[in-house]
Amino acid sequence: MTTKTIATLGIAGMLLALPACQTDAFGPREQARGTEVTTHGLDVQDIERAAIELSESLIQSNYVTRADGGAGEPAAIAVNRFVNNSSQVNIDRDRVTNRIMQVFVNSGQAIGYEPADFETLASRGTLPDRSYILNAKIYEDVAESGRTLQVSYIFQMQLLRYSGDGVNPQIWIEERRLTTESRRPR
Repeated sequence: MTTKTIATLGIAGMLLALPACQTDAFGPREQARGTEVTTHGLDVQDIERAAIELSESLIQSNYVTRADGGAGEPAAIAVNRFVNNSSQVNIDRDRVTNRIMQVFVNSGQAIGYEPADFETLASRGTLPDRSYILNAKIYEDVAESGRTLQVSYIFQMQLLRYSGDGVNPQIWIEERRLTTESRRPR
């Protein structure tokens, strides 16, 4: 026999042996049921990512964009304290608010203020014409079907035009949904 024939027979024998090696004497493996524990907590990065996405979406909507093509002064935005209407107590509301403000200030389209600053600026006559209040909140929606539990966290942002007279019309709203799902043990 030639070396080429021996190599071909050797490869053919290995190929025939592979299916036999793949079978398991105990049958297919399956994960044990009822041993997993699932929490429906939110990762801090998920919340921050949603805040950034919504802030960028608002900037792209052109509600905050400089009307004069960038030659004038940027808009004034005050972000109200982030409201947490969910069961998640570990959300750092100040950090989320800071991430929102960071996107606006770094875009060059807005200057960030505290909500109380608007009254001071208005009394001095230095409040920009384009002044907005931004509200951000998160709440949850729970759905249950048999052993399946689904928890959705809805992160919502609302932009209101600051009028100074207490009537601040809502001019933009958007939300992001973060959903977790688990199965309860039998």
